[in-house]
Amino acid sequence: MQNGTQNLQKPRERITSLGKIGYDEDSWGVGVSGVVDAPSPFSRVNQLRNWFLDDSPWTIDAQRAVLATKAYQQYADAPQPIKVAHALSNILHNVDLHLVDNQLLVGDCAAPPKSCPIYPEFSYSWLVHELEKQPIRERPNNRYDYDDNTKAALLELADYWQGNTLSDKMLSQMSDDEMKGDFMGIMLYSTSLYHVGGIGHLVPDYQRVLDLGYLGLKQQVQEQLDSLLGCNDADPAITERRNFYRAQLITLDASIHYIKRYAALAREKAEAASGQRRDELLQMAENCDWIAEYPPRTFWQAFQLVHFIWSIIMIESNGHSVSLGRLDQLLLPYFNNDLANGTASREFIQEIIECHAPLNGSFMKLRDWLTTQGNSGRGLGTATITLGGQTSEGEDATNELSGMFLDMVAHTRLVNPWIAVRVHDQSPDWFLQKAVKAMRMGSGEPKMFSDTMITKAMINRGIDPVDALNYVIVGCVEPSVPGKEYGWHDSAYFSIARVFELAINDGYPLGMEHLGRLGPATGNLADFKSFAELQQAYEAQMEYWVELHAQGTDIMDVTHRDMKPLPYLSSLVEGCIEKGMDINEGAAPYNFTGPQATGVGTVADSLAVIKQLVFEEKKVSGAQLLAALKANWNGYEMLYHLVNSDKVHQYGNDNDFADELARYATNVYCSAVENRPNPRGGVYQPGVYTVSANVPFGQVQAATPDGRKAHEPLSDCIGPVHTEINSHDRKGPTAVIRSAGKLDQVRMSNGTLLNLRFTPSSLSGDSGVSNLIALIKTYFEQGMHLQLNVLSRELLEDAYHHPEKYRGLTVRVAGYSAQWSELSDELRRDIMNRTEMSFD
Repeated sequence: MQNGTQNLQKPRERITSLGKIGYDEDSWGVGVSGVVDAPSPFSRVNQLRNWFLDDSPWTIDAQRAVLATKAYQQYADAPQPIKVAHALSNILHNVDLHLVDNQLLVGDCAAPPKSCPIYPEFSYSWLVHELEKQPIRERPNNRYDYDDNTKAALLELADYWQGNTLSDKMLSQMSDDEMKGDFMGIMLYSTSLYHVGGIGHLVPDYQRVLDLGYLGLKQQVQEQLDSLLGCNDADPAITERRNFYRAQLITLDASIHYIKRYAALAREKAEAASGQRRDELLQMAENCDWIAEYPPRTFWQAFQLVHFIWSIIMIESNGHSVSLGRLDQLLLPYFNNDLANGTASREFIQEIIECHAPLNGSFMKLRDWLTTQGNSGRGLGTATITLGGQTSEGEDATNELSGMFLDMVAHTRLVNPWIAVRVHDQSPDWFLQKAVKAMRMGSGEPKMFSDTMITKAMINRGIDPVDALNYVIVGCVEPSVPGKEYGWHDSAYFSIARVFELAINDGYPLGMEHLGRLGPATGNLADFKSFAELQQAYEAQMEYWVELHAQGTDIMDVTHRDMKPLPYLSSLVEGCIEKGMDINEGAAPYNFTGPQATGVGTVADSLAVIKQLVFEEKKVSGAQLLAALKANWNGYEMLYHLVNSDKVHQYGNDNDFADELARYATNVYCSAVENRPNPRGGVYQPGVYTVSANVPFGQVQAATPDGRKAHEPLSDCIGPVHTEINSHDRKGPTAVIRSAGKLDQVRMSNGTLLNLRFTPSSLSGDSGVSNLIALIKTYFEQGMHLQLNVLSRELLEDAYHHPEKYRGLTVRVAGYSAQWSELSDELRRDIMNRTEMSFD
């Protein structure tokens, strides 16, 4: 067994050179999503998939919370970096380990498989409330089970954490003004994501550990610590650096020990196994023993090491969307070497890749009940793998592994990990065809990104062109530089539709005037004498609310720095070891803060209605339209149907009148956000995407002039409006991409998102594939990101009424895919109501 996998599996070869043919994509089906019993050619993978999807409950687990709390108590007087390092060390030394039957990879989330760990250091009062008053195990969706012992263990921690969590400290520092627009107030914006969890949204420098091993990384830290010998001990800066390096060494030692514990577990399991499984377990033990300290020698070891690096970051930070980066580039040398020396076959490597999907999918986050209503689905905030694209020299980087990871999508049809495909002028046709054939299966994977537009946007934001060419996607849509960027992507959802509401109502929220004037006095629609006055009001409200939002976000930033340093993660990002600074202090080369706008189509069509009907055609007065909104269109049915008809200009139809207003609406937002300094020495950068926040934001907003009624979802990402009676895009997908392409997306360097939904029949056959590739290439001349749902209205309606028939049905929500059965009712209906397109 010295050379790895050569004795384990030698099935027939089915993957040809460069993955151009691979497994038969034509057998993947069209629009069937995850509703297939055995999609993988590997029985092992199908068994793991069935285990993942079976009816056994998802649970919550108290062990991480208890171990972290004990360390916080034991090291109460220690400097904060030392305290958090000991918390991670206590978890890695003492948490129970698990090894799933048939798996070829190991590494839990500090909880049993299909279970959520708890991170009390971020927020805790909501968990106590729900355990006592709103049981998590009785939720209609995103339900998690637990026994009475788990509940009691978690409630015992409540007194210690009351008033001591990050969220508690943030809220104690925010003014009433900073709270009034946040999720604590009218939810014009929401910073809740970084109250309840870590930042994440990055790709660490996996290459550093692959090259050095943990011992080599530890040596780098030790050398920096040794260099401080003889320095002035009275200098606080020297003391802080020493504490930082000591904390890093504690976490690296714990990581080595943790991985060796898995080696011991695999050997223990091997004693009770026989035949091939015994050989596999012994090799897994050898893999873990080796990579605990040294650089990997095989693909299997390298992939296992990447998973450990990633999983320990998750255990330390609870970060959302800590991603896996360009695995087709990172793992290629090991792949080629294994094939050259006969260590493993292509097919066995494919099997390893596919085993990763259910393992990665077991890493789930417990969210509060309110969050699950707008952002439901267990996989939200998971890891993204980025495929294809270009090298730092601008050459095509697509390779055989790129195709094999797409095969993983087709063969597992699970929510995790997410797959991002980079597209450029020289992307090979075989790769684009394989990606599109995977998309038309209906699972929502992969999502597609434009190298041309994203690199332009990153360079425009000050990123070196070489780094920009190496970009990865983190989370739902956000471009990032691997190992060099702490982007604080997804820092807040920001409703430009709510800003617009305040602009037409003199700073008062419609329907909630009793709260008083919340924004500046900018006049109301009944009094505006010109469209220019409306624009001035919108611009003034935008400046005001972006500034308030940024003040609160900066408080969060500083609180994370002070209370939750990340010594382990900081060993994996350029600049931290070299400077002796935590990543939260701004040690990374690139430091951004990225909020994202919600409601582009809503504002664009609202502006169009007012400009056309009020000021140009004078068919209705501003006072009448404002009264209609306050009445939620009741009594104004003729006007309601007019603004929802094709007699008014609407975004999404390649209509310059409306599209220019969409560009204006987003440019006002970008101007208010971009290049504002943040506490880490970087700047704010705007994104324009909603993920699924358009649903909860819509639930708290009154009717809008575009024909949306109160509480309906806002428009989705940068897509057109769809109200409860119709969709405003009427001219097909080509018109939609032309409208979206008119937005100034180079300014939106935190990312954009365009969702489209196609009828399965329109993408069938070679012509369907060719048409979709042409659509993607056309859009990517001006747009950054495109993703699809390929599921019929009939199928979704049947799944809505009979979810038990659709085990494994996966849909594209927005920036993420999720299992249909786990979505809230509101989100299911929002997806069903999106325009169903075709190329006819």
